[in-house]
Amino acid sequence: MSPSTAIDPLCVLHAEDDDAVADVVALTLEREPWVDSVARVPDAEAALAALERESYDCLLSDLEMPGLSGLDLYERVRESHPSLPFVLFTGRPRATRDRDAPPTYAKGDADALGS
Repeated sequence: MSPSTAIDPLCVLHAEDDDAVADVVALTLEREPWVDSVARVPDAEAALAALERESYDCLLSDLEMPGLSGLDLYERVRESHPSLPFVLFTGRPRATRDRDAPPTYAKGDADALGS
């Protein structure tokens, strides 16, 4: 990577209630030169608290978690950190086709992705 395209490594916050998934994501991301660290929290409430305490470059969130869902977290984060990159994902492929799937494109958010 040339100096003109180099970026500072990212500090990632990962909201995930499944330990196995969180471990795989952390191991995968921490191998990348563009990732400095991955801080894992078990739910949306803990993610919101972490964002108040520290600065992160990106937030990854599971869709389905106890308490607030990933979509609820997304909406809360947009209120307090409108420019923070947010990636919402799920290990349940059918979730994006269910009637209760997150209306990502309907929200008009360029950073919201649907499958």
